[in-house]
This record gives sequence, structure tokens and C-alpha cells, in this order.
Amino acid sequence: MSFEKFPFKAEYLSREDIRVRAQEFLKKYHPEGTIPVPIEKIIDLQFKIDIVSIPGLRENYNIDAYFTKDLKNIFVDRYIYDSHSSRFRFSLAHEMGHYLLHYRIYQDNDLFKTVEDWKDIVESIPEEQYTWLEFQAYEFGGQILVPLDHLQNRYKIQAEKVRKTQATEDPVLIKEFAIELLAEDFAVSTGTIRRRIDFEKLPLP
Repeated sequence: MSFEKFPFKAEYLSREDIRVRAQEFLKKYHPEGTIPVPIEKIIDLQFKIDIVSIPGLRENYNIDAYFTKDLKNIFVDRYIYDSHSSRFRFSLAHEMGHYLLHYRIYQDNDLFKTVEDWKDIVESIPEEQYTWLEFQAYEFGGQILVPLDHLQNRYKIQAEKVRKTQATEDPVLIKEFAIELLAEDFAVSTGTIRRRIDFEKLPLP
């Protein structure tokens, strides 16, 4: 199936707008407020969405994950599903960003039927709009998996631990060691932690 330019205009959402949406999500679906955030369980048990592994999704279509047209399944590349837990978790959070922020994309259930159709849709979205869509979904994913209050608290704790165990006062070195520990705390990649620290403009420890 071939699509003309997809007639979709992303709603303007600032990082603060997305923070509010993410906080509302966590308050409603994870009121316990623990980390790591159980994103897979939230999707499965509270949204009643099935998470299904598909072989070759990344290799053949350059897609980590996507929603089916009826919004009842998230298809995830099997290798990521089986062997890359931090990327799997972020893929789920990212897709929930699309689900909650860009619901209009999925409203027409006849719009696509196969992964090929979905790939065509993605490629038909104007570049500026696609950039906005991805920024918003990435930001939402980061905000729900690494909430700011937990990040600030754990960053201080882990930085102090690094000072003691590594016997260093070099703030750059402390940050790098702390990022490794924070990635374990939040069950995300070091890249996700680094982006969250930088985006939130947290000072060197």
C-alpha cells in the first residue's frame, strides 16, 4: 500500500507539557512510585495491551516496536524483546507516548493492516512533523521511566557512593560512574540516563 503525505499535524507540546502528562500517567497507573517503573506490567495489566515479539522487525523494517491498528497489541522486535531489556523497556514507554499523545494517528482503523503499511505511513509523514512526533514520544518515555524527583534523589546518592568507592572528587568522573549505577537503578540504558541528566540541566555532582 502506498500513502501520499500523511495529513497529520502534531500538537505543540513543550518539555514541561510532556512532564505534566508523564506525571499524570505515573500518578494514575503507578501510584506506588517505586523504581524501576514496571512499564511492561502497566501496559499488560492496566491497559490490557498485549506485547508480542516479532522476528526481524528491526532487521527488515528498521522498527523496534509499533502499535497494531486496533491498539490492542504492541509488536516488538524479537531480539530486543529477548536480549536487550533496557531498550525493550524504553521501546514500550516510547510507544505509550505515541499512544497517549498521538492517538489520532490510530483512529482510522482501516489506515494500515501490515508492518509494511505502518512503515509507509511513517515515511509519508512530513519530516518536521515526524521530528516532533518522535521528540514527544522519546521525551514522554524518558519522563515516565526516569522521573525527575527520583533522578535527582538517586543522582545524589550514587554520586556520594562513587566518591567513597572510587576515592575521587573529579565531578566529571563521578558523573560517569554515577550514570552506570543509575542505569541499573532505573533499568534503562546509560544513554537514557545521560540524556535525562542533560535535558534536566542537573549540575555536576
